[in-house]
Amino acid sequence: MNAETSNANLVFVTSKPAAGGAEKSLVSIAELFAEKGNQVHLLFLSPGGPLSLSHSVRSIFLADAELVRFSFFKKLILAYKLRRYVNKIKGAVVVSTLPVADEVVALSGCSPTIFRIANLYGVDVDAQTNVLKRAKRLNRYKYLYGNRKLVCTTSFMAEHMRDAFDSKDITIIHNFVNNSLEMAVPDPLLKADYCIHIGRFVPQKRHVFLLEVWAMFPTLPDLVLLTQPNEFLERVIESLNLRGRVKVVSYVQNPMPLIGGSKCLVLCSKYEGFPSVIIEAMQAQVRIATGSCGGVADEICSDIPEVICDDSSADAFGKALVRILDSPTPDYHLALSRFSKSRAIDLWSDLIRPLK
Repeated sequence: MNAETSNANLVFVTSKPAAGGAEKSLVSIAELFAEKGNQVHLLFLSPGGPLSLSHSVRSIFLADAELVRFSFFKKLILAYKLRRYVNKIKGAVVVSTLPVADEVVALSGCSPTIFRIANLYGVDVDAQTNVLKRAKRLNRYKYLYGNRKLVCTTSFMAEHMRDAFDSKDITIIHNFVNNSLEMAVPDPLLKADYCIHIGRFVPQKRHVFLLEVWAMFPTLPDLVLLTQPNEFLERVIESLNLRGRVKVVSYVQNPMPLIGGSKCLVLCSKYEGFPSVIIEAMQAQVRIATGSCGGVADEICSDIPEVICDDSSADAFGKALVRILDSPTPDYHLALSRFSKSRAIDLWSDLIRPLK
């Protein structure tokens, strides 16, 4: 990093610790800037899961107790608290991710700000079947992202934001390989042969589709689902006679031991913002079987197209997965070179420097 960017005052804002990939990615970026000597403040709207920071990052919770729902009134209170906090920091640049955090930052009036886009929000708009709700969601995202400084993690995502919300000021900065996620001995309770899927239990991730694949292909290794355990998921596992072949594991701070101990990472999402788990699987030298994820996986895996699977049906995905399991692990060296820390920090620094 250039010397002139090593004394920046940076405020990173997101929803909760130990949540999804977007929150963890923002924490990694904050830690990287702290490692380079910047004054870094990490603000969470609400307490959540455990938080482990490896560098001198000051973490603050704007709410005293965990919030399950963020009403507009609660967002206004959080925005007021955020503005009071940021006003005490001279020359602060605010970076946020996820719509709820982005909206709180927007309501606070803090400036300058950068919004790191975490997903294909246009898909969220299209999914609204009620016309009024769809229009409300569209107007919300246009207000948040139509005329602000954005960071997108892929060119595919950037084009999506331009098309969906007429966003113009976009910088593309890929997620980077997080070398602080150390490998460790996998859980001894897991069998030696298993595939792993990581993702929140939401329709976008297609957990039920994946379970249908496992039911259709009984010779596949066991499946570990790193997600929130819930009754619906357990009922589906039971109804497909997958008890004993599928294990549900709650989120962990460092998924690398589970990834590294697996035979293959599987992913079949309808769409993704930037599935960092693919990069983590490359880092762990583990096979990858992924659908297109709305096009994002094609871009991330452009150097290893053989990992892209047809996920138009359970049968097609299962056959592709069998092929990948019978093949050697690809050479990820070239693919990983595009996701280095140094490249990411240089791009972030170039973006932040004029705003100080």
